Amino acid sequence: MLILDTEKVKKLRSGLGYSQSFVAHTIGYKNKSIYCNLELGNRQPSITRLVMLAKLLDVKTEELLKESS
Repeated sequence: MLILDTEKVKKLRSGLGYSQSFVAHTIGYKNKSIYCNLELGNRQPSITRLVMLAKLLDVKTEELLKESS
């Protein structure tokens, strides 16, 4: 099963200088805590939000995914 590669997402976001709040708002979350749970691996994004996140981070969607262990 494929899941969000949280370490890669954090690295890409930080590298672009984006705050968690900025990313959360840009991909349509009402508050930062929902997005924070994505980066912590406590939840997975919808397909729509995954596509939006990939676009924001300027990578292909599949680059944000990894096989679950």
